[in-house]
Amino acid sequence: KYDDFEAKSEKDFNKDYIDKMVSGHKDAIQLFEKHSTDSKDEDIKTWATAMLPELRTHLDHAVEIQEKLSKLK
Repeated sequence: KYDDFEAKSEKDFNKDYIDKMVSGHKDAIQLFEKHSTDSKDEDIKTWATAMLPELRTHLDHAVEIQEKLSKLK
């Protein structure tokens, strides 16, 4: 991944990076949602539930940046 990013122009790097941040946060939220309801371990269930608001906030911020970058020429 490092070599792939290093070879990109700044614009392409920013777009690829933020796309990965958005998809990574969506994947994480999906996993945390699953564990917040399905985990048999109450500590994990509680922790996953507590982390979801922060993950969603991070996703919201990443999506905002993604939208701004998509408007740049």
